[in-house]
Amino acid sequence: MTLPPPRPHLFSAAPFPEGAKTTEGQEAAFFEHYWGQRPAFLPGALPGALPLDGNELAALACEPAAEARLIEGTAPALRLRHGPFADEDLEALNFERPWTLLVNAVDHWLPGLATVFEAVPFLPPWCIDDLMVSFATAGGSVGAHEDRYHVFLMQLEGLRRWALAPGPAQLAHHKTVDGLALLSPFEPTATLEASPGDVLYLPPGWGHHGVAEGPCLTLSLGIRTPTAAELLEALLDNALERGADPTPLPLLPTFGALPGHPKGPSQPLREALARPLLDALWGTEAPTRSLAAALTRPPRQAPELEARRSEPAFHRALHRFKALLPAPGRRWQWCEDGGQGWLISDQVALPCPLDEKARAPFFRLAPLREDALGSEAQRAFAWACYEAGLLLFPDE
Repeated sequence: MTLPPPRPHLFSAAPFPEGAKTTEGQEAAFFEHYWGQRPAFLPGALPGALPLDGNELAALACEPAAEARLIEGTAPALRLRHGPFADEDLEALNFERPWTLLVNAVDHWLPGLATVFEAVPFLPPWCIDDLMVSFATAGGSVGAHEDRYHVFLMQLEGLRRWALAPGPAQLAHHKTVDGLALLSPFEPTATLEASPGDVLYLPPGWGHHGVAEGPCLTLSLGIRTPTAAELLEALLDNALERGADPTPLPLLPTFGALPGHPKGPSQPLREALARPLLDALWGTEAPTRSLAAALTRPPRQAPELEARRSEPAFHRALHRFKALLPAPGRRWQWCEDGGQGWLISDQVALPCPLDEKARAPFFRLAPLREDALGSEAQRAFAWACYEAGLLLFPDE
């Protein structure tokens, strides 16, 4: 597999009127005027084809480990079925009736889709959730709903009409229909039509209803931050992995004043426990790395990697393929701790000796192309990332 040329920045083909002419100016305009505030429609922002079609999506929906759903009918009368599906289930579908097939984490099965991430270099690698792809027949939709995360909806094939409404909607407008969280009534304030290459950004809480005008393929790039419970769970798991601190917590005299204590009652319980509990979660020696490890915990189980190449074979393959791809499900974050630079991905912590300019190609969750690795030190660090399971080649 040969990767296509690098994808252009999402804002280069569809610049914002509020932004400057530079890429940095466009990114600044996006975050100032749109991010988390209102939708942004970017016509033609994702040019070029992707290595995916409806037939391949159907094949993925039959994989035992795939997260697949089939939604039949039109809103509000929708029927939801969960995969994995058998071939005969999908072959029996009538293309003259409305239905939508969705598969989450398609990039786990098709790592070449990571070229999409080249178009969004302004997104930190740790917050990219997955790439979900849907195929719909005419009239197919998942119903009007809200999401709790940021999303870029990228039209790959066909036409889809979107209806939008600011939110979040009142609790009374949230209905559950056959396991689907829908908005009813849904009163849109704007509509638009997305063609191949068009991209729609939606902030959390905006109601949206996309209906296929005909057979169409849509890619959804979700951006999530963890909930408090998810982050605490990851930090706690990492703390237990480091080993328990045997030091008792300072509950006395805080937890009820001790009779005759010369200083009387100490700090309130909450204040007295805040620091030792945080130290236990963060880790007093490498708190920045602990947080980065928690933030880069994989959101879902990824397929196992096949046998890996040796270092000489790695360099030959790099010369042959001209690029490496992010390993399925991996997320990473750069941090500095104790005067040392680190690339962190869950339990993987790679010390990085590169200077700021040389390590820049490793920051993004996107193909790492050979022409960005101009020094021996960069190629050596690419090998370290590959050996740690963060990268793979297109044939793996």
